[in-house]
Amino acid sequence: MCAINILAQIKTALGSLNKIKKVIKINVFVAADSNFTDISLVANGASDLFVNILGESGKHARSAIGVAVLPMNVPVEVEAIIEI
Repeated sequence: MCAINILAQIKTALGSLNKIKKVIKINVFVAADSNFTDISLVANGASDLFVNILGESGKHARSAIGVAVLPMNVPVEVEAIIEI
């Protein structure tokens, strides 16, 4: 859902996803219990979506970080650096 929202904001701002040259990097923050170790699997959802929608230009570097809590108690937050 976070990755979909990022793409929706880009489309709103630029008028088209075709103006995206490259997804440079995403940072995925996951609110999780300290025993949960599959943070990267949660981040795969965002990574896979960018590649599925944008193809080669959707491939990117990534950080997946587990945290105790996120603002407004959301479970996941995704930050993206996009070249246009």
